[in-house]
Amino acid sequence: MYIKSFIVVLFSFLLIRADAQEQKLDLKTIYQSGLLRTKRVPGFNFLQDGKHYTKLMDGAIAKYDFLTGQFVEFIVSAKELEPLGISLDIEGYSLNKDESKLLLYYERESIYRRSFIAHYYIYDLVSKSLQPVFDSKIMSPHFSPDGNMIGFVYQNNLYVKNLATGEIIPITADGKANKIINGTSDWVYEEEFAIVRTFEWSADSKTIAYLRFDESEVPEYTMTKYYDRLYPQYVTFKYPKVGSKNSIISVYTYDIDRKEKTEIKIPEDKDSYIPRIQWTNDPNLLSITWLNRMQNHLKLYIYDRTDDKLDVLLEETNPYYIDIHDHLYFLKHQKAFVWMSEKSGYNHIYLYALDGKLIRQLTKGKYDVTAVYGLSEEKGYVYFQSADKSALERSVKKVHISKGKIECLHDEKGYNDATYSSNFEYRIVTHSDVNTAATYTIYNDKNKIIRVLEDNAEYSRIQKSFGAAQIEFFKIKSQKQALNAWMIKPLDFDKSKQYPVLMYVYGGPG
Repeated sequence: MYIKSFIVVLFSFLLIRADAQEQKLDLKTIYQSGLLRTKRVPGFNFLQDGKHYTKLMDGAIAKYDFLTGQFVEFIVSAKELEPLGISLDIEGYSLNKDESKLLLYYERESIYRRSFIAHYYIYDLVSKSLQPVFDSKIMSPHFSPDGNMIGFVYQNNLYVKNLATGEIIPITADGKANKIINGTSDWVYEEEFAIVRTFEWSADSKTIAYLRFDESEVPEYTMTKYYDRLYPQYVTFKYPKVGSKNSIISVYTYDIDRKEKTEIKIPEDKDSYIPRIQWTNDPNLLSITWLNRMQNHLKLYIYDRTDDKLDVLLEETNPYYIDIHDHLYFLKHQKAFVWMSEKSGYNHIYLYALDGKLIRQLTKGKYDVTAVYGLSEEKGYVYFQSADKSALERSVKKVHISKGKIECLHDEKGYNDATYSSNFEYRIVTHSDVNTAATYTIYNDKNKIIRVLEDNAEYSRIQKSFGAAQIEFFKIKSQKQALNAWMIKPLDFDKSKQYPVLMYVYGGPG
């Protein structure tokens, strides 16, 4: 949304009167000088204490104090790794749950929009030791909750590595390019369901659940891929067009200790989707989201490993379309879960018991919940964003899980967004409107301002110096309802004259 706002404001510079300018506006100023770029605040990788964050800078992972912005220490640097026998340019990283181990990767090689392979290493922050996850590039490595193992995908097969012994356990062996995929997704799931890793660890780290894609009968598509080489390369992959065959999906669990694999039989048409699997806090209960190919019929299943039983938790149908989301939260201290749904005609948050019975609807009204930031059982709230004032604005709110009371935290005119610390003690609030660049401010849980990270005041001054035209909202009448639109007019606009119009329409969903 920040990028869209920036582009809208940038375009306003193009529609100005030459004699109103104090500075010359040309392509070099717009695209090369950097003068017209708004300042942004980078993403925060919060540590568990909620008061510190980490970020990658100059080949090192640095730790900062969130409240002051002051540097604290380097967690690890490329120089520290050299005595361990390797020199690598760290491109990305993640921490295990107790923050005792770092997963580092380098030499990333993209596959599709989200997927990639890379070389991965694990750095133990306690023993200061380093070990490769595997001797080749792999996909989607993921720590077990206890941090003692890591799952990963290599050449369409799923593996688990014991970090203490170095033992690598092959979970599958039938993976083959353009045939069988285990533990990661095919092109359709990555592109349409925004998912790459399709394996999940149980809470006790003893079981791994995963999806198996059989794309043997999916038609192939060949695409020219251009590299920085003399000749391009032709890449052939499975690509189902409308009406052609999709991958056949199966769900499995694998018991790490027993080395036993179990298929979960889903009593549905094979020509359908399983876009999500997620463990509950009970290591024996796995949730499975099923969706028909028309994508207008959804079932949320719960699978019990102890008796191999599969039950439907909830079911939804829609005449048109059901959107897949990642807002499923299982509570730790009660047998319940939070779910988001458009079943009322608007996107809202619901609280269900683990037997599938609705406890209460947490948000309601003729507006959409546009984002869920997370849930804190300790504080008793679900934190979210909504378009309750209008479809053109966003507010930041929280709702009490047991009482259902909604509190508005930020509803200044325009667009409000938030990023929360891991313990929900602090949040970074972004505010902007269509003619004003974003401000970034830290608040605590008492709604008190801690500090302003960026106010883009200099950008606002520069914007005025170029005589930027203001964006105006208006509505276009259609047969069924009014459509929101915006317009930038020349500064010397004369309504008695006719002007050429540059018009852009997006006709996709949402």
